Parts: sequence; structure tokens; C-alpha cells
Amino acid sequence: MSRESSNRVKINRINIVVDCADAGIMADFYSKLLGWEWTHPQANG
Repeated sequence: MSRESSNRVKINRINIVVDCADAGIMADFYSKLLGWEWTHPQANG
């Protein structure tokens, strides 16, 4: 392994924040659309 490639950072998670009038509806829609897990359905920001 070269020195350059050993210093790279790997991303294991990506978080998406949706700010809108009804974030629950948007989060439900996108979780179904993309097949992603809705991790914080009760979050109130």
C-alpha cells in the first residue's frame, strides 16, 4: 500500500438533515424512495 492511499479517510455513514414544514413526511418519503433507514423519527430540532 502506498503512503498516499494509507492516509485516506473512509466514510462509513452519511447523515441527511431535512428542514421543512413537515420533516416527518419528507423523511418517510426519502427513506422509502432510497431504501435508507430513518434513524431519528422522533427527533425535534
